[in-house]
Amino acid sequence: GTSYADVRMAEREVRSPAVPAPHALVAFNGPSLARFGPAVVPGGVIVYDDSLVSEAPALSAEVRVFPVPCSRIAHDLGRTAVKNVVALGALHAATRLFPDETYLAAIRQARADKRALLPVNEQALRRGVHVVVGTPGRVIDHLDKGTLDLSTLKTLVLDEGDEMLRMGFIDD
Repeated sequence: GTSYADVRMAEREVRSPAVPAPHALVAFNGPSLARFGPAVVPGGVIVYDDSLVSEAPALSAEVRVFPVPCSRIAHDLGRTAVKNVVALGALHAATRLFPDETYLAAIRQARADKRALLPVNEQALRRGVHVVVGTPGRVIDHLDKGTLDLSTLKTLVLDEGDEMLRMGFIDD
């Protein structure tokens, strides 16, 4: 089945469990993305597992959407249970909410009783930070808005590049 969880970060005590308009969403399946994606506020961030969500619903152009192959990366690491940490890495890359060390410290604390799992969790976090998947149009849109930094880009895979050239996007 599908389950949902809300996580709130605030400087003061959070008194209400309801978040009708979240600033960030991490979705691991289509029903979650369809149900909660439209509620994300303009300027917000959506990270979803495109290993499991084959077709994303129409989402606001005012929301930054990052499809990330969380399950595939976790599988490649040999531990499917770390897909959530891959997603956390991607969310971190998209928001830069906290310094890198904050996430690593949280993982180390959460896995203090299972030290053997620390390396794969740390790898999962780093792999999530280094993956951005987007259509050429969406990537160009993020570059134009300044919401995507490619200054440390090592590898670029441009799907349908020949089609873009044929359609007249050579300047882009």
